[in-house]
Amino acid sequence: MSRSQKGLLATPEAALVLAAIRFLVDRKDDLAIAEIICLTQGQSPEEWLQGRFEFLAKQENNAVWGSDIPLLNALASQRARLKYLTPLELMRQAILSADINQAVLRWDANADIAVNQR
Repeated sequence: MSRSQKGLLATPEAALVLAAIRFLVDRKDDLAIAEIICLTQGQSPEEWLQGRFEFLAKQENNAVWGSDIPLLNALASQRARLKYLTPLELMRQAILSADINQAVLRWDANADIAVNQR
């Protein structure tokens, strides 16, 4: 099954969970970081791409893009536990550490505000 198929895996919520899992497994997964920034920080592609270019311009050894974002730090802090977790526990840990429930609630709140402003 690919992400291009319709259904649960095609939703932004699932994309965020998968990005959080990918970042937990690989701290240098830049695509996962970009997806997390885009979906949780409200940054447009132009904004996070500019941030990425700035990071690359001044890149330091062992520096990780997005290390200034608390959500990514919360995920990174769980990395030592990965070898003890089942796949289901890994997914749950990603959801809890990234506070995905709150991110989704913010999406709903922002959508309600946008609708009311029309």
